[in-house]
Amino acid sequence: MRGRALGTAQNDENAGLMAPPESRIKKFRASIATALVLLAVVVLAALVGTGVMQGGAPGIGDAASRGGAALATEGVASPVVDASSSTVRAQSSPSRSSAIEAPRPTAAFKDATIETPRPATAAKKDDRTPFPTVRAGEPPVVYAYEIVRAHPHDENAFTQGLTYAAPDALYESTGSVGGPSTVRVVDLKTGAVRKKTTLPTRSFAEGLAVDGDGKIAVLTWRSPLGYLLDPDTLNVTGTFRTSLSDGWGLTNDPAGDGTLIATDASDALKFLKTTGGGGGGGGATTTTTIKSTTIKDGDRAIRFANELETVRDEVWANVLERPCVARVNPSTGAVVGWIVFNDLKSKLPAGSSVEAGVMNGVAYDADGDRVFVTGKNWNALFEVKIIAKDGGVDAARRTCWPPASMPMYGYP
Repeated sequence: MRGRALGTAQNDENAGLMAPPESRIKKFRASIATALVLLAVVVLAALVGTGVMQGGAPGIGDAASRGGAALATEGVASPVVDASSSTVRAQSSPSRSSAIEAPRPTAAFKDATIETPRPATAAKKDDRTPFPTVRAGEPPVVYAYEIVRAHPHDENAFTQGLTYAAPDALYESTGSVGGPSTVRVVDLKTGAVRKKTTLPTRSFAEGLAVDGDGKIAVLTWRSPLGYLLDPDTLNVTGTFRTSLSDGWGLTNDPAGDGTLIATDASDALKFLKTTGGGGGGGGATTTTTIKSTTIKDGDRAIRFANELETVRDEVWANVLERPCVARVNPSTGAVVGWIVFNDLKSKLPAGSSVEAGVMNGVAYDADGDRVFVTGKNWNALFEVKIIAKDGGVDAARRTCWPPASMPMYGYP
């Protein structure tokens, strides 16, 4: 049987060799075609595996189009940077097919009425905050606002001073009767406190600004004393004394000569200039009031300008217990505009454990032409767009003008 089978196979093979030439050619062509098909399949598989075919037909390279998230196996840990400790920790991937998503707002923000965040871009000239040219005797321009986006803010912060710190932070001072008042560096997007220092319990922190030497200067309530802090470490490097008996708001003179502008519960902007002293050497630096300008809307003096911010050539002032910001020409004291935020507090996210107080806190990013506002014990900081309105000055004045006195706070 073995010999017969072998012989049969040999006969079959010989028969193939003896087949007509046309038959052998057909078989040869079929073999070549089969080999080419197999080669094409191998090459295509290799291209898909390396992501070259990501932009090809639907379905090809789908994992690459999801940022590689589909390549992760369920339950496999992926590294996540912990900003608070600068370490890398593991986080389980939820699903093989989950796509990479942008960070979502915290639970406290899920009910907030805010616009969808958009990438920060350099402001176009036509989109910049409008600044009016108001001549003597003309009424101020009235402005409304639109919320661009909302950021978390420490609801326990009794905000007294606020200013922008490029590229992504804020300097903030908080007041507390009986202490401690604080000065802090706050992450703009998350609201996290990056650094914080406490002031002596005898001092109630008020407005703050970065002075001409790059130090953070902080006023104190019902006192001529101020503190100077290193902006990187928040260490107190010295003190200064003003001619004010009561410190309220503080900002920089738009003239850019190192002069500071302060308020003191009166109706005046006080221009402060350093005249000497010990600074960080133990003695207090002395500042002198070199000029005083009355804030006026027409013939009405405007008292109780609280937190201040320099915005281009103007000084913007929160008016105490009013949902308004006065836009003031610092050279003349004239109110050239009123920004009315009469319903902004109602747009705070729900769920705060602390009762929100009055609006207080304006910060300005000059490079990005961005305006930020918040309030005392607010759980959000809003980036807003300022929009000019036609008319409405009488209604704005009824809302924004402060009383002539506030005896409940000791200001007859």
